[in-house]
Amino acid sequence: MIDKLVAHRKSALLFAGIAVLACGIWGTYAWRATRPKTVGNETALSPGGEVAKPTLLRATRPISEIVQKIESERGPAACDANSSDASIVEGSSGVRANSAPSSLTATEITIARASGQKPAEAPRPAGALVEGKAALARGDFIDGRRVLSQALQRAEPKDADFIRNELTRLSAAMLFSRATNIDDPLTSVHTIGSGDTLHGLAARSKVTEELLASINKVAEANHLYIGQKIKLIRGPFRAVIDKSDHRMDIWLGEIFVRSLPVGLGANGYTPTGEWVVNSKLSNPDWRDPITNRHYLADDPENPIGEHWIGLSGVSGDALGKSGFGIHGTIDPSSIGKDKSMGCVRLRPDDVKLVYDLLVLNESHVVIRD
Repeated sequence: MIDKLVAHRKSALLFAGIAVLACGIWGTYAWRATRPKTVGNETALSPGGEVAKPTLLRATRPISEIVQKIESERGPAACDANSSDASIVEGSSGVRANSAPSSLTATEITIARASGQKPAEAPRPAGALVEGKAALARGDFIDGRRVLSQALQRAEPKDADFIRNELTRLSAAMLFSRATNIDDPLTSVHTIGSGDTLHGLAARSKVTEELLASINKVAEANHLYIGQKIKLIRGPFRAVIDKSDHRMDIWLGEIFVRSLPVGLGANGYTPTGEWVVNSKLSNPDWRDPITNRHYLADDPENPIGEHWIGLSGVSGDALGKSGFGIHGTIDPSSIGKDKSMGCVRLRPDDVKLVYDLLVLNESHVVIRD
């Protein structure tokens, strides 16, 4: 009996000890959970003076440190308050963690270079010819065409020949064919609607009706149907003639199209300057101003051939001059020489091409030494 009482007493003491230990642990946990949260040496309080509840922050560093880093590394002028990847830090008055406070204003500054310090040398860009070749190699024909046309303006003769050949090839494929590219600024595709005519479309595009018919394989200008898609070219074309090289370059805006050899006036008598196309005649008759002989249309001895493009001078030595023009010839040996009375001669096939490119009252021709 005495042994049983001793055993019960020991059990009671053990349970009491466990209860006291549990109460101590629970009290410590409750005290820590209700203790005011401190940031540094300060206690976080709500605007009413009460202890604020703990708030989880998405920033891993104090906002002041983030702002200081931004200002030191990027500068205030580089901050983007509308940056899409900015994360607003909760409890930080809406300041974004990767941008300067909105109260800071951009400041323009100038950094002076230390005396005797040489500026860092910027990497030299590749030459226009190299850049143009690279664009063509990667299949970017539109950019390659643009860059090579710019390079042609200052290219050495051997490079100029290569550039002209490449651009002539590109023009044949991109301009003078039915192929279209939606990114090409020089062409577009038009769907024929009610009232559309080839003549009207050509006039609006500042190109000739003959050119549109040739590109789109339209046998009869009147044979268009609603819904038909045709390729348009944004003109006008222009020509630049170099007397020293006896060469005519055809351009569409700032893009080179092709070159043609020309014959010019004897003794340099082809006035330089700018001209505008003022007349166009197919299979014209002609009167020789020296012999007064009159040549009828279709006369195989007619010296000017089957096409005449009349010019009117608008600037330079050409100013106010008329009676000059671009025409064909029955003397192919005169091409590349100075044998005409001042007009510009072309081979029969070449003058037909120029006739189909240059537009009355729109296309200009520049003749330079």
